[in-house]
Amino acid sequence: MSNIAGACKASDRPRVSCAEISDQMRCAGSDHTFIRPDLAPSDSAIEGRFLLCRLKSGIVLHATEIRDLHEMTTQLVAGPDLTFFVVLDGLVDFSIGDRRFIAADRRNPRTSAADCAALMLTENELMTRRAHKGDRTRKVTVSVDGQWLDDMTAGTAGHRLRQFTTSHLSHAAWQASPRLLALAEQILNPPDLCTVLRDMYVESRSIEMVAEAVTTLRGDAPDPISEGLHTREAHKARAARDYIEANLGKALCLTEIAKEVGVSPTSLQRRFKAAYGTTVVDFLRARKLEQARDALERDGVSIGEAAYLAGYSNPANFTTAFRRAFGMPPRTVRR
Repeated sequence: MSNIAGACKASDRPRVSCAEISDQMRCAGSDHTFIRPDLAPSDSAIEGRFLLCRLKSGIVLHATEIRDLHEMTTQLVAGPDLTFFVVLDGLVDFSIGDRRFIAADRRNPRTSAADCAALMLTENELMTRRAHKGDRTRKVTVSVDGQWLDDMTAGTAGHRLRQFTTSHLSHAAWQASPRLLALAEQILNPPDLCTVLRDMYVESRSIEMVAEAVTTLRGDAPDPISEGLHTREAHKARAARDYIEANLGKALCLTEIAKEVGVSPTSLQRRFKAAYGTTVVDFLRARKLEQARDALERDGVSIGEAAYLAGYSNPANFTTAFRRAFGMPPRTVRR
């Protein structure tokens, strides 16, 4: 098993080279290749956090929070396995042979119909991924094979899942539950624990992700209460998140957001935390920092202007928060 904490720490560097990516991609398949552009192994391909490893349970976990640095096309021989994609931001766009898949799309949270997908490969296939310069993606994928598939499809209750897993290129997409999105967030942002506990934390949530996704594919009736969160409460949490995304350019506050979705600030905080594993205030702060980062990179705004976009009146406080979030000062991004 790759050490999760060590892999996360290694990929916290601002940029990840082609060689580092290809080395980790061996957990997902073979013959990983950069088709275009013509990059040297030492060249940087992405910026951000990139983790791909096989867990003790046999699950292959791929968690990324990245920005693509080039117009890139990469290929990999993948399968046989069952893979679940949970996309928090961005797009997963790839082809298998001549067949193109949009596994999930969260570029526009108001119009995206699905942010979770499943794909079954019963044999090895050449997979081609397309990436565009400047694209940002936050996603978690988990893949299972062998004994996992045998155990999940055992008995009459697994009949529907067995049909899915025995059909090559079976594909399904659905809107992820708040619980599934929260698990993905927790994998991307585990607490500051020692190595052993952090590995256990991430693996336990990966297993929970598989369990919930499999439940959906099996067609089992969902539990009306998931981790203490009623369906109506989950809708309120999602409505708050969508409102924040649609109004990032405004000076939002918890009271205003709660009023917009029709609940009290205290109730909204509780529901949002249960759904996404973070508070409304922390989520809003993180998204505004990302907005400021985009403005620095794309528009070359000043540090003071970026601080204002992120909601900071003091540029020094903004710089401290920016460094903590992205591992570099804002002036580096602006250059």
